[in-house]
Amino acid sequence: MTPSMLPAFVAALVTAASVVCASQPLTVLDPSVRYQSLSGYGQGSMDQRNVPWYDQLSEGARKELLDRLYTLEGDGLGWNVCRTYICAGDAPGHQHFSRRPGGALAPLGYEPADGVFSWEGHEVSVWHAQGAQARGATMVAFWNSPPHWMTVSGCTAGSVNGKDNNLRAGMEGRFAEHLGAVLEHYHEAWGVDFDYVSPINEPEANWWTAKGGQDGCHVDAAQAKSIVTALAQVLRARGLRTRIQAPEAAFAASHGYVDTLLADPVVANALTTLTCHQYSADDRSLRGWAKRARAQGKELWMSEWGDWTHHGLDLAMNYAQKLHQAHRSMLVPVWCVWEPGFLLDTQGGKVQPNKAFYAVAQFTRHARPGMQVVEATDTTCRTTGYLDEAQRRLVLVSVNSSTEDVPMTYDLDAFAEVSAVSARRTSETEDYAPVSGTSLKLEGNGEDRRLSVDLPARSVTTITLTYSAVLPSLVADAGFEEATGAWQFARDGLSGIEDNHPQGGLCDAYLHPTAEAPARLWQTVRNLKPGGRYRLTAACATSGIGAEFGVESGQTRTWALAQGGAYRLYDLCFRAGEEGTATISYVAPATATRDSWATIDNVTLRPVGAADAL
Repeated sequence: MTPSMLPAFVAALVTAASVVCASQPLTVLDPSVRYQSLSGYGQGSMDQRNVPWYDQLSEGARKELLDRLYTLEGDGLGWNVCRTYICAGDAPGHQHFSRRPGGALAPLGYEPADGVFSWEGHEVSVWHAQGAQARGATMVAFWNSPPHWMTVSGCTAGSVNGKDNNLRAGMEGRFAEHLGAVLEHYHEAWGVDFDYVSPINEPEANWWTAKGGQDGCHVDAAQAKSIVTALAQVLRARGLRTRIQAPEAAFAASHGYVDTLLADPVVANALTTLTCHQYSADDRSLRGWAKRARAQGKELWMSEWGDWTHHGLDLAMNYAQKLHQAHRSMLVPVWCVWEPGFLLDTQGGKVQPNKAFYAVAQFTRHARPGMQVVEATDTTCRTTGYLDEAQRRLVLVSVNSSTEDVPMTYDLDAFAEVSAVSARRTSETEDYAPVSGTSLKLEGNGEDRRLSVDLPARSVTTITLTYSAVLPSLVADAGFEEATGAWQFARDGLSGIEDNHPQGGLCDAYLHPTAEAPARLWQTVRNLKPGGRYRLTAACATSGIGAEFGVESGQTRTWALAQGGAYRLYDLCFRAGEEGTATISYVAPATATRDSWATIDNVTLRPVGAADAL
């Protein structure tokens, strides 16, 4: 169809029929749209809990704690990343660390004076690193600040105003030597081999001020480049295979900072992993990190997030929502909490999980390393899909943040012979509790499988299914992620693929009609069964105009009117014409409303089983 034919096509819509199948919340699984493969989960303790645990817990209780964190045994979370805090200490006489990193107001550093190392007294934190490594964890050493004698202010809590670099100019190489010496000592004396080193922490923030509550250091991007370059040289010279992570950004919107690092080829080559924290984060900014990591061929970690202000179910829901955001928007393979103590309560010499612990377990016990995140289009709750092709297993984690129960239906048409359904839930009244069989209803057969699950208000539900095969997708580039040219766009209106407003992944398609011309996108699917029944779904949103999402096959066009600024899932059923083709389209009619738009994402087309009627 050419652009000149478009007005006649749009006019024909006046007589077309509209059929929308979905009558309740629906999640559509599409394993043809795949994102990152998971590497795991971990923690980044600042020794606010490690040191007290060492003093308060027996050796047996400490072993039980480490098993809880780094194994799946018993009540374990199954983490496999341990970020280890390397304390900078502070100047003699300074006792202002209110957060008590290192367990004291005046924490102990490793090099209190130039060339003078202090290796005694660190067993109160080294035990955790040794225990995690013994359980197979990937090890990361991270610094918040250089030692006090390298700083401008003479204080490891930061500069006088928080906006200036606190590492003295010209000390970048010396700081790198300090990092190398500590890494080497951990290996030689304590048997801990760090896989990664992170030399700076939230460097662009302006809250690291002298006499503050913990160690921290403002480092601008220019100085960060010098630190990374020097550190790479030190690691090579010492024969250490430790890889460098940076910049542990405080703000997800700090794209300019990481762009400056990556623009330097020496620095870009030295950095194996990009790291960002999730405190000051929105979906669009997090996607910006995913785009940069993909473009540079780098690993991307969400390396720190924690909540120390909420309790109970509020705390649990916050952790679940952050995990969903990190996997769905930031597309990270690794997610780390700050201070695992926020998930645990210490009582009578024992460490007991709290509700947030179980909310995290809903993800970490089931969405395991090696599994791949696949598209789960859910515009009602927050659902993430994880595929384990080797074991032919699908895991779904749904977070219902609302105060209303949601009767969710999961469309499993993309999988053959789905069976062995089980589920766990954390809610107001449940802590990782089994979901009864009466609450899980697997219906349909063959090419039409549906799973109905009631999702209680403010709950996290994990569903595990097995299947025999993943069925091929009928739609090419269903998530607009691959830029294969499968989709065509009318050129008399503005339209194309963008990364501005996706429902899932990094990209979506958009239409910008004008007063003079509509905008349209389409794809023709072939080799359908003549007379066969099919279901077409997509997530659509508009700026307030009405956009027609539909399919034309034979002499019939089936369509729905998409409206609303937030994505909604539109679900159409139709019969294929005798020629066995169908043209999927999305049309935004001409409008005088300025800056109008319509977006679409995650388009699926599947055969419909005999149990469904049109």
